[in-house]
Amino acid sequence: MPKNNITKHNTYYGIPKYRRHNNFWAIYFILPIVAIVILMTGDVYYKRQGRIRRFDDSNTFIALGLAGLWLGQQIYILFKFMN
Repeated sequence: MPKNNITKHNTYYGIPKYRRHNNFWAIYFILPIVAIVILMTGDVYYKRQGRIRRFDDSNTFIALGLAGLWLGQQIYILFKFMN
């Protein structure tokens, strides 16, 4: 059985809204810190070809990497204006 299949949720609509693919990306671009917490505390799911799947580790790594860059930029800007 592929790692990407899930059995925890029977339907896509049984997944909490903040863990659904499209909603997650909306949260990611508005509040990246909240998106990091979502990724660190569980999986994000999407629907493809009628099956429910979860983010691969590579997707999670890329999302966390981009959020890390954003956070680094915010810290840089904060310290730049403090000096």
